[in-house]
Amino acid sequence: YTQYCNPDNNDKYDLLAMCQLRKLDRIAVSNSQAGAGSAYHYKLVYDSSHRMMLTDLIRQHYSINGVEINESKYGFRYDNLALLPVDCMSNRTDHWGYFNDAASVLPTSNSSATSFFNSKNPNPTKCKYGSLKTIIWPTGGATVFDYEINDFSACVTPGQTALQDTTGYGGGLRVSRITEYKDSTLGSQQSYRTFTYKKP
Repeated sequence: YTQYCNPDNNDKYDLLAMCQLRKLDRIAVSNSQAGAGSAYHYKLVYDSSHRMMLTDLIRQHYSINGVEINESKYGFRYDNLALLPVDCMSNRTDHWGYFNDAASVLPTSNSSATSFFNSKNPNPTKCKYGSLKTIIWPTGGATVFDYEINDFSACVTPGQTALQDTTGYGGGLRVSRITEYKDSTLGSQQSYRTFTYKKP
């Protein structure tokens, strides 16, 4: 959890607890017409051992009489989730809020402002931590996502009057490859797609 320290009296507050956030446990979908159709219940399962992340979605299909017809399960796995700070409001983030594992201290002078700005540069590896990596389907197959950091080849000048050629990392991620597997152990690749974002 995240604690905020009041500089006036040194009192500490758990900001996330004060928000009174609630997690969604279940979704029920049913036919409103009497005597017709069936109902679906979606149960959401979370792992809260590090950060609260959705790990499974269980779909339960019921008849109009309330008898369960079948159940199917979707699984979700994430990239290096355990390497993210437990503190969801950690300041180890880049300019766009993605994890970069660089400690930053608010500037108190022009020289420290430059240091602060540099501490907010994106990290092309660590910004992927916590992103959705794998979906495991009820059929037993799996889809794996590979990402790359956004980049740019031009930006506006400091006076915002022109566009200049320069390269660098931008904020966030984009999908670079999607791979389909026949089983959840990822032992048998079925197909893949790659994505290119450069100008031809």
